[in-house]
Formats: sequence, structure tokens, C-alpha cells
Amino acid sequence: MVIVGACANVEVLRFRGAPSLANHVGVWQKCIADSKCLPNLKSIEFRLDVVQDDQIKEIEMEKLANEQCKQLLKELALQRPTVSIMNYEEKAAAMTEN
Repeated sequence: MVIVGACANVEVLRFRGAPSLANHVGVWQKCIADSKCLPNLKSIEFRLDVVQDDQIKEIEMEKLANEQCKQLLKELALQRPTVSIMNYEEKAAAMTEN
């Protein structure tokens, strides 16, 4: 897998994409299961909420993307308990505290 060598030193990952990328969450699940992939990861933010070209979000696709992101992050938390999972709400709360 190319991502293994290319991302070995990544400590913080912020991934944002369109809800339609929910169809490809399986790739990230395989990555999480592989201890060689992102071995130095300490913090992650994974969101599928980006709308491009002023498109109106499809509610069902957005719900699917949200559920798949939650599942992916839940699996990550179980397999790599040392990785801090940051979601948008936590980030916004942290920013208002400062």
C-alpha cells in the first residue's frame, strides 16, 4: 500500500471530503487495521461534510456519511487508543475556550 511509506511520519491528520466519499470509507478502515499505516498518528479529524460548487446536500447521503465517519472513528479508537479523535464540535468548543 503506497500510503504506508508516504505517510509514516504523519502525526496529525485532518481529512475533509464530500459526503459522496462515504462509499470509500472501507479503504480507511483497512488502513486503520494495518498497524504499519500511519504508525505515528496522534490526532485525527475525519469529516465528510464538504459541499462543492454550491450543491445542495442530499440529506440521506449526509446521514450515511456521518454514520460511516462515526463508525470509522469508533473502530480507530478501539484499535489505536492512543490516537486522539477530534471532531468539529470539540474543535469549536476548544476554540471558544481560548
